[in-house]
Formats: sequence, structure tokens, C-alpha cells
Amino acid sequence: QHIRSRGRLPCREAMHVFEAVVSAIDYIHQQGIVHRDIKPNNIKISSSGQVKLLDFGIARARRTPRLTVAGSVVGTAEYLAPERIKGIENDKRSDIWALGILLYEMVTGRVPFQSQDAMRLYAKIIKQDYVPPSQLAPGVTPEVEAIIEGCLNKNSRNRYQTTSKLLLDVKRTNNGSSVIHGRNYPQNGRQNMNEMRRRVEEPFVYLAKLWRVNLVYVLATLALILITYSAFQTLSQDVTSRGRSVAIRIGVTNGPAHLWINGKETAMITENRPFELQATMGEHLEITLVKEGYREKQARIKVTGEKNEYYFKMDAKAETS
Repeated sequence: QHIRSRGRLPCREAMHVFEAVVSAIDYIHQQGIVHRDIKPNNIKISSSGQVKLLDFGIARARRTPRLTVAGSVVGTAEYLAPERIKGIENDKRSDIWALGILLYEMVTGRVPFQSQDAMRLYAKIIKQDYVPPSQLAPGVTPEVEAIIEGCLNKNSRNRYQTTSKLLLDVKRTNNGSSVIHGRNYPQNGRQNMNEMRRRVEEPFVYLAKLWRVNLVYVLATLALILITYSAFQTLSQDVTSRGRSVAIRIGVTNGPAHLWINGKETAMITENRPFELQATMGEHLEITLVKEGYREKQARIKVTGEKNEYYFKMDAKAETS
């Protein structure tokens, strides 16, 4: 009812309840008892928050079908371990499987294997992989996911072998310690360790990628700042230079010729006798050269300070018959 009303429980709350249940199961296992029907309906939480495990041995005395086919297996179908469905003699590790289903349901709000048809459900439990709980509930930590993985290995030899080892990892997690090194699997421990190491390293890989992306943005921003600063400097120099006086010389290579500046006749110039004037930076000068027998020469000069002397050649007029 608690799961149904809330959808799923936060990891911290779920692990508090789970530790109490595992502790109870560990105790009865030490007394030689296998519960065989671990499920939310057999766990009660008192008003004071005390967690209690109920219905010892009910699976031996009567069926709790939910989806169980009469005459096949005894227990609640969604919590049955693969070996129990296959009819193989089960032991305490079947309870460990059910504990994994219980924790999965608490942190995700759903059981990992579901079907309205019992036979399809059994097939999923035996053959199909479950969806990692962290994909259904982002708040599930790698440590909690590792504990679930240690319970839900379809091969009972590769699960937690005792509830004592499971309880140790649960307590480590609840105390804020990592359980990555706390699991002990006879056959696939190295594979699980590598998988957990990958999951732990993923945030650092992400940070490295993020750092590289941010570095690109930083470099691009610096480049933009430098370009803007350079343009500002150029503009500043241009503004500063405006109003400054510059000496300009204007001559003609095949003179003499009359020089007009901005529509006013100014002087008679030759190559050896250019006209010199003081012009203002940024100013435009309209130049006109006039000489008898030659085409009129016009030019426009912008005073920039880069060039101070201007010499022009005039073209002779074509002779007419």
C-alpha cells in the first residue's frame, strides 16, 4: 500500500526498510528457515516506523497465487526465482532473489518482470534481462543498483551467496560507504566490478567532455574579444587621428599645369615645383589639372597620412584633321 500510494520510495527510505527485512531474513536463515514468500504484502511498517516480516512458511502451507498456475509452483509469481520456476530444489538464495525483486519494486514502483499471463511471466524471469532501475528512477544510486544486480542474477551461484554478505553491503550503503568492493561473486565478480567501475567513471568522462566543450567556447570567446579589441583600437586610432594636419605635395610629371583644388584654382605646378599644402586627416581633396592641348585630369584624394606625395601624368588630346 505504501508503494502503491507513492509510486516509488526514495533510495534512503527504501534502503532503511530493506536493511530491516534483510536483517530478519538473515536471522531466520541462520536458524535454517527459508521464507519462500518474500513480497511487500508480507512486510508491515508500524506507526512508529518499525519494520516487521510476516507469514513465515506460508508458501509451504498454502498457495498465494496472484498469477500462480494451480499445480505448478508455490509462491507469488513475480517474486519467484528462476530455479523455483524450473522446479529445481531451491535454497536460501531463492530468498535473496526475492529480496532483489523487493528492493527493485521499492525504488522504481514496479517489479522488474511483468505479464498478465503466467507462462509469459515465467519465461521473462528465466530468460529476459530487467531494465536497470536507474533508467526508471534517476535517483537510484550505483550502490543500490549494484545490490539489486547482486540479488537478481539468474544463476544462483552468481548471486549473493548468503544474506550475511548482502546485509553487510546494505549497511555499508546506508552508512555512506561504497559497496563496489563489497560484493563477492564466485564467477562473475570481475565482470560486475568492471561494469560498476564504468558507471562510476561515467560522470568523470562526462566532465572531461564538458571541459573540452567549454574550452572551445572559452577560446572562441577570447578570439571574439581580441577581434573586437583590435577593431576598437583601429577605430580609436582613426578617431584620434582625425583633425591632425598632414603636409601634402601635388605635382605633374609632364607639366606645367594649372592646379585646381576643390573647385578653386590654386597654383601652376610642375614635376620639380609641386604644390604643398596642409590637409586634415580624413579630408577629401578634389584635384583638377588643366593644360592646353591635354585632357583635363581629375582625381580624388583621401588624406590618410600613409601617402604624402601625389604626381599625375596628363594625356595629350588626339589631333583632329
